[in-house]
Amino acid sequence: MSEKNKPGQSPGRRRGEPNRVPYYKRVEKQEDAERRQAAAEGREPVLRRGFYRRAVEEDAARQGLTVEEYGVYKGSAGSAVKPVNSAGGLLAISIVLTVITLFCTVMFIMLLLGGEPFNWGEIAFGLVMVYIFTPWSWWYYYVERRAEKLRRERGKTLIRPE
Repeated sequence: MSEKNKPGQSPGRRRGEPNRVPYYKRVEKQEDAERRQAAAEGREPVLRRGFYRRAVEEDAARQGLTVEEYGVYKGSAGSAVKPVNSAGGLLAISIVLTVITLFCTVMFIMLLLGGEPFNWGEIAFGLVMVYIFTPWSWWYYYVERRAEKLRRERGKTLIRPE
Protein backbone atom coordinates (compact mmCIF):
# COMPACT_ATOMS: atom_id res chain seq x y z
CA MET A 1 0.00 0.00 0.00
CA SER A 2 1.48 3.37 -1.01
CA GLU A 3 1.56 6.39 1.27
CA LYS A 4 -0.92 8.16 -0.96
CA ASN A 5 -3.76 5.70 -0.42
CA LYS A 6 -3.92 4.87 3.26
CA PRO A 7 -7.27 3.67 4.65
CA GLY A 8 -9.69 6.54 5.27
CA GLN A 9 -7.78 8.85 2.96
CA SER A 10 -9.13 9.97 -0.38
CA PRO A 11 -6.84 9.43 -3.38
CA GLY A 12 -6.80 13.14 -4.27
CA ARG A 13 -5.77 14.31 -0.82
CA ARG A 14 -2.15 15.05 0.05
CA ARG A 15 -0.43 13.38 2.93
CA GLY A 16 -0.76 15.32 6.17
CA GLU A 17 -3.89 17.25 5.23
CA PRO A 18 -6.85 16.88 7.59
CA ASN A 19 -9.74 14.72 6.43
CA ARG A 20 -12.42 17.30 5.62
CA VAL A 21 -15.90 15.83 5.49
CA PRO A 22 -18.53 18.16 3.97
CA TYR A 23 -21.12 19.54 6.37
CA TYR A 24 -24.04 17.82 4.67
CA LYS A 25 -22.34 14.41 4.98
CA ARG A 26 -21.73 14.96 8.71
CA VAL A 27 -25.39 15.93 9.12
CA GLU A 28 -26.52 12.83 7.20
CA LYS A 29 -24.43 10.60 9.48
CA GLN A 30 -25.82 12.33 12.56
CA GLU A 31 -29.39 11.91 11.30
CA ASP A 32 -28.80 8.23 10.54
CA ALA A 33 -27.50 7.72 14.08
CA GLU A 34 -30.54 9.56 15.48
CA ARG A 35 -32.90 7.37 13.42
CA ARG A 36 -31.19 4.17 14.58
CA GLN A 37 -31.34 5.33 18.20
CA ALA A 38 -35.03 6.23 17.89
CA ALA A 39 -35.77 2.81 16.36
CA ALA A 40 -33.88 1.09 19.18
CA GLU A 41 -35.89 3.05 21.77
CA GLY A 42 -39.16 2.26 19.97
CA ARG A 43 -40.12 5.85 19.16
CA GLU A 44 -40.70 7.77 15.95
CA PRO A 45 -37.58 9.47 14.54
CA VAL A 46 -37.53 13.23 14.01
CA LEU A 47 -37.77 13.91 10.29
CA ARG A 48 -35.87 16.92 9.04
CA ARG A 49 -36.82 18.30 5.67
CA GLY A 50 -33.62 19.43 4.00
CA PHE A 51 -30.28 21.17 4.42
CA TYR A 52 -31.50 24.78 4.48
CA ARG A 53 -34.53 24.11 6.68
CA ARG A 54 -32.25 22.25 9.08
CA ALA A 55 -29.82 25.16 9.03
CA VAL A 56 -32.66 27.62 9.79
CA GLU A 57 -33.84 25.46 12.71
CA GLU A 58 -30.32 25.14 14.14
CA ASP A 59 -29.43 28.83 13.75
CA ALA A 60 -32.78 29.95 15.21
CA ALA A 61 -32.29 27.64 18.20
CA ARG A 62 -28.73 28.98 18.75
CA GLN A 63 -30.10 32.53 18.89
CA GLY A 64 -33.10 31.66 21.06
CA LEU A 65 -35.65 32.37 18.32
CA THR A 66 -38.46 30.35 16.85
CA VAL A 67 -38.29 29.43 13.17
CA GLU A 68 -41.05 31.99 12.48
CA GLU A 69 -39.03 34.74 14.22
CA TYR A 70 -35.86 33.78 12.37
CA GLY A 71 -37.29 34.04 8.85
CA VAL A 72 -35.36 32.95 5.76
CA TYR A 73 -31.90 31.35 5.83
CA LYS A 74 -29.26 33.96 6.71
CA GLY A 75 -26.08 32.00 6.00
CA SER A 76 -24.08 31.82 2.81
CA ALA A 77 -23.44 28.06 2.53
CA GLY A 78 -23.45 27.10 -1.11
CA SER A 79 -23.30 30.65 -2.50
CA ALA A 80 -20.40 32.51 -4.08
CA VAL A 81 -21.73 35.94 -3.11
CA LYS A 82 -23.08 37.37 0.12
CA PRO A 83 -26.84 36.70 0.17
CA VAL A 84 -29.46 39.42 0.34
CA ASN A 85 -31.91 38.32 2.99
CA SER A 86 -33.29 41.41 4.69
CA ALA A 87 -36.91 42.29 3.99
CA GLY A 88 -35.87 45.42 2.09
CA GLY A 89 -33.39 43.54 -0.10
CA LEU A 90 -35.87 40.78 -0.80
CA LEU A 91 -38.51 43.38 -1.69
CA ALA A 92 -36.13 45.00 -4.20
CA ILE A 93 -35.31 41.63 -5.76
CA SER A 94 -39.01 40.73 -5.95
CA ILE A 95 -39.88 43.99 -7.67
CA VAL A 96 -37.09 43.58 -10.22
CA LEU A 97 -38.16 39.99 -10.94
CA THR A 98 -41.77 41.10 -11.33
CA VAL A 99 -40.75 43.73 -13.88
CA ILE A 100 -38.70 41.12 -15.77
CA THR A 101 -41.67 38.73 -15.67
CA LEU A 102 -44.02 41.37 -17.07
CA PHE A 103 -41.52 42.23 -19.81
CA CYS A 104 -41.11 38.55 -20.76
CA THR A 105 -44.88 38.07 -20.80
CA VAL A 106 -45.38 41.06 -23.11
CA MET A 107 -42.57 39.87 -25.39
CA PHE A 108 -44.07 36.36 -25.51
CA ILE A 109 -47.50 37.74 -26.46
CA MET A 110 -45.91 39.90 -29.16
CA LEU A 111 -44.07 36.82 -30.45
CA LEU A 112 -47.30 34.84 -30.59
CA LEU A 113 -49.13 37.61 -32.43
CA GLY A 114 -46.22 38.16 -34.84
CA GLY A 115 -46.88 34.96 -36.74
CA GLU A 116 -43.19 34.09 -37.26
CA PRO A 117 -41.91 30.61 -36.35
CA PHE A 118 -39.95 30.26 -33.11
CA ASN A 119 -38.47 27.57 -30.88
CA TRP A 120 -41.12 26.52 -28.33
CA GLY A 121 -38.55 24.78 -26.13
CA GLU A 122 -36.51 27.91 -25.51
CA ILE A 123 -39.59 30.06 -24.93
CA ALA A 124 -41.23 27.56 -22.58
CA PHE A 125 -38.02 27.09 -20.58
CA GLY A 126 -37.55 30.85 -20.17
CA LEU A 127 -41.14 31.47 -19.14
CA VAL A 128 -41.14 28.60 -16.66
CA MET A 129 -37.97 29.93 -15.04
CA VAL A 130 -39.38 33.44 -14.81
CA TYR A 131 -42.73 32.27 -13.44
CA ILE A 132 -41.07 30.06 -10.82
CA PHE A 133 -38.59 32.57 -9.39
CA THR A 134 -40.95 35.54 -9.14
CA PRO A 135 -43.49 33.95 -6.74
CA TRP A 136 -40.61 32.33 -4.87
CA SER A 137 -38.98 35.72 -4.24
CA TRP A 138 -42.29 37.21 -3.08
CA TRP A 139 -42.77 34.27 -0.69
CA TYR A 140 -39.29 34.83 0.78
CA TYR A 141 -40.09 38.52 1.19
CA TYR A 142 -43.37 37.65 2.97
CA VAL A 143 -41.64 35.20 5.34
CA GLU A 144 -38.84 37.64 6.19
CA ARG A 145 -41.20 40.61 6.64
CA ARG A 146 -43.38 38.56 9.00
CA ALA A 147 -40.27 37.43 10.92
CA GLU A 148 -39.07 41.03 11.30
CA LYS A 149 -42.49 42.06 12.65
CA LEU A 150 -42.50 39.16 15.12
CA ARG A 151 -38.99 39.99 16.35
CA ARG A 152 -39.92 43.67 16.75
CA GLU A 153 -43.14 42.81 18.65
CA ARG A 154 -41.36 40.39 20.97
CA GLY A 155 -38.29 42.60 21.47
CA LYS A 156 -35.83 40.06 20.11
CA THR A 157 -32.79 40.78 17.99
CA LEU A 158 -31.22 38.74 15.23
CA ILE A 159 -27.47 38.31 14.93
CA ARG A 160 -26.72 38.05 11.22
CA PRO A 161 -23.76 35.88 10.16
CA GLU A 162 -20.79 37.70 8.71
